[in-house]
Amino acid sequence: MFGTKHGFAASFLVLFLGFSMQAHAQEGLSAKSFLGWEEQSKRAYIQTSLMTMNMIAVENDQSQAECISAWYASDRRGKEQFIYEVMGKYPDYHPVGIIMAVVEKQCGTFKYTKP
Repeated sequence: MFGTKHGFAASFLVLFLGFSMQAHAQEGLSAKSFLGWEEQSKRAYIQTSLMTMNMIAVENDQSQAECISAWYASDRRGKEQFIYEVMGKYPDYHPVGIIMAVVEKQCGTFKYTKP
């Protein structure tokens, strides 16, 4: 059950991110250009990035997955504004890298070790 349900969602997210990132591959997406997007597009990008990171965490560290969900759900718009502020400080970095750094600071690293 887990494999089919989450596999479909993961496939969808990978395709979505793959197509959206391909559009920016030639010029390279930066936080500066991302911040110029329409609000709904920025929110969708952040939500998709967080869902992907959460799915990775579910497979590796359940407490991290719960932290990501709780952190974002506690104040979605406030968390998005916080991410925008961080992007404003680092305009040359890729948005996904910034989102990931913010999540890691809140909920721990994505570097996992398997026994």
